[in-house]
Amino acid sequence: MVPELVTQSEPGNLFVIRNAGNIVPSFGPEPGGVYATIEYVLAALGVTDIVICGHSDCGAMTPIAACKCLDHMPAVKSWLRYADSAKLVNETHEHVSECARPDALIRENVVARLNNLKTHPSVARALAQVSWICTDGCMTLGQAASMPSIARGRSSWRCQSIPA
Repeated sequence: MVPELVTQSEPGNLFVIRNAGNIVPSFGPEPGGVYATIEYVLAALGVTDIVICGHSDCGAMTPIAACKCLDHMPAVKSWLRYADSAKLVNETHEHVSECARPDALIRENVVARLNNLKTHPSVARALAQVSWICTDGCMTLGQAASMPSIARGRSSWRCQSIPA
């Protein structure tokens, strides 16, 4: 997925964080690259829009949904534990097929990341400002779909269909 294409933005207009599983850990005592980047874009750059995206066929979420062993990738296995809340919620749902399970997990993971995002002090400060926007979305290959905005303000995310 190319965020600039999805949002119809010019290169350099977006500050993108990419990692396995689209993980945004909740705020905690161990600072990390995700924490530091969120704080930097809000405090130093004055960013007013944060978009958390998931996409179909996610190589990190699919093995979690299928309960596949990740022992051969210990760092990835440890990192993806941040998706445990999404996995637990996803396991409570009935799925029409096994193929639907990973896509549902991807959507639950986006919701969990948004909830975790709100635990960051810099985000809590930004949420107190009327102009701040937090939007989420899930991409399916060949089409674009935006889930509803969860914070105040308008949705500024424009979706464009992406050929598979």
